Amino acid sequence: KASTNEEIPFYVSLESPKEDTVVVDDKVEVSGKTLPGTVVFVYTEDDVYSVESDEAGNFNIEILVNEGINTVTLTAFSENGEEQSIYFDVVYDKS
Repeated sequence: KASTNEEIPFYVSLESPKEDTVVVDDKVEVSGKTLPGTVVFVYTEDDVYSVESDEAGNFNIEILVNEGINTVTLTAFSENGEEQSIYFDVVYDKS
């Protein structure tokens, strides 16, 4: 028997930073939205960061970037093993 509450399809969206954002600091805040209680990994060239989304599905994590172009991968894993990834570049311009 089908449950009364509609199951929301698994998704992840990136709210910040926007694609090709140029930053002047090596710390970048990555935020977005997914289903509540989802583990989100952020992969940079040097590190892996992880955060769990809150009860509203929001997540927020600070990452470190290198000078130049940084290709970042954000991957969310659902409870039943689905995964979705978003790829984006962040440009760190120290000058």
